[in-house]
Amino acid sequence: DLAHLSHSAAVPVLSRLAESETSADKLQNLTAARRRFLITLPVLLGGKKDRRRDSLPLTTLFSMHKDVIAIKSFEKELSDACEGAVESISELIGTRVRHVPEEVSLEMLPELLSLPLNWRAVAEPLADALSPLLKNQKPGVLLQPLRTACKLPKSARPIAEALAGVELRGITYAEGSVAAEILLALAENNCQISTVASKLRPPLLQRLPLPDLVSIVAALGEQGLKDDLLRPPLQAKVAVAGPGLALVPPSRLLRLATASQQSSCIAQTALGPVAGAAAQSLESWTAEDVSELMLLVATSGFAENSPGAKRLFSRVTEVLTPRLSALSATVLLKVVVAAGAAAAHCRPLLEAAANRAALKGADMKPEQMMLLTQGVLPLGGSHPVVTRLLNFWAQLLAGAEKAPVLPADDIAQLAMMASMVAPENGLMFHVIAQRLQEAGSSLTEAGFASIDAAFPGGAGPKFPGKEQLLTFIEELKSKKAEESQSKAKLVPRKDRSRSRSRRSRSERRSRRR
Repeated sequence: DLAHLSHSAAVPVLSRLAESETSADKLQNLTAARRRFLITLPVLLGGKKDRRRDSLPLTTLFSMHKDVIAIKSFEKELSDACEGAVESISELIGTRVRHVPEEVSLEMLPELLSLPLNWRAVAEPLADALSPLLKNQKPGVLLQPLRTACKLPKSARPIAEALAGVELRGITYAEGSVAAEILLALAENNCQISTVASKLRPPLLQRLPLPDLVSIVAALGEQGLKDDLLRPPLQAKVAVAGPGLALVPPSRLLRLATASQQSSCIAQTALGPVAGAAAQSLESWTAEDVSELMLLVATSGFAENSPGAKRLFSRVTEVLTPRLSALSATVLLKVVVAAGAAAAHCRPLLEAAANRAALKGADMKPEQMMLLTQGVLPLGGSHPVVTRLLNFWAQLLAGAEKAPVLPADDIAQLAMMASMVAPENGLMFHVIAQRLQEAGSSLTEAGFASIDAAFPGGAGPKFPGKEQLLTFIEELKSKKAEESQSKAKLVPRKDRSRSRSRRSRSERRSRRR
């Protein structure tokens, strides 16, 4: 019977069911009524061929949507039924937008963009309907709908493009903070990023707050924007900001530094100044963020010898050393790895962090101990921490005959690291050789490369069983090479078979003609 209700009757019924109820006796019946009506609603609204689908105006459909959401907030157990009802209402809204676009208003836009619409069918009609409504809008008015539209599926891109076009046209006259919000929203969502970069020029560039500009450039770098588009704002404002860059929040500076991994322009132009700015405000940085910045600067290939990097490295020991005792094993490990990468500048910090981390070894997993070992290598094989770690690995691997504690590639890497700082530790290499021969079948190209680095041309550390290990590795390489060649030969055969099959079909068609 419910399925035969008219639309005009269904709307007030749903509105009544969406009202709150405090009486326990009535609430039980109301819940049952809500469930039954919501389950029936998709049928009531009609199938695909039902002309009634176009009968309700958008304002009424949005009212129905709000009522369903209200019911969902009251009755968590009706979530599935509510979602089914929302999908049916959304389908009707999409149909209405396509057939009666003049009903669309800007006030509806936020709710429209929140619905599970068939954007492939709705996006372009909705963009066309919005076009006359978007004229003469002040910059920033459409910012929230723009953010929402940018996060929709790719099929909804016409909506985002239409909103972005309006905001970008008026951005020259916008307040600096408003313009920054617009540009950042577009950059973070990879929408018209080339146009965003083109706007980072005077006079707008001078009005953008420096922290916001840092975030915008970082977002553009994350999206892989070309260097020639990123360089002008970096050179004109960020790299020459001087003391002002130190006032930018650490999270934003670190984001820009991290973006240098995707953008050589940021690495070359901004990473040094960011390091120098961080050095001035290092007390406000967390130890984890400092270690991340250190690692980025030390391994950048561009900024490690810059004046800013030198100021950063000169201060990290002073700032971080007193904090080491309070750090977790995970954060302490990050400090060790970062200080190890910058050991030429931060050896005192590396020693202090390594000693503290070694005491927390019991709290670390084998893969974390591998990182710790790698981080302390710059201290040299005679350093007590390095000796302690190598002895740890020798004992651990010696007792791992039945239960391997490391993958074969990691054991090979351990051999390479030990060969760099303790080539005379024959006991350790003997144990490594045993474990490699047990787990060697799982070695990959990376593992073979580590072994070649540890024993270049058969040279390197001497220990009992070395010749046997190297013979095993060479035989394993040959075996894997043969297997790889056998697999490679199968592909051309298939291709030739397909080609012959295609030629045969072509010849049969020719004969039939």
